[in-house]
Amino acid sequence: MDKDGNVYAGIPELDAAVLSENAIACDENGELIAFSVFDAKRVKVLSMESAMEQLSMNVGW
Repeated sequence: MDKDGNVYAGIPELDAAVLSENAIACDENGELIAFSVFDAKRVKVLSMESAMEQLSMNVGW
């Protein structure tokens, strides 16, 4: 999640993430998670199109 509340899906194969549309961040109890600058980690963000292209190259599609 970023400071604006946008949620991202991690793609370990690319060491990156893509924006998850219409998603919210919740803990295991269903409570909303707030952004924390102390817990934040920098992650490379890719467009969905770029991620799909890179993944298809990795699999040989």
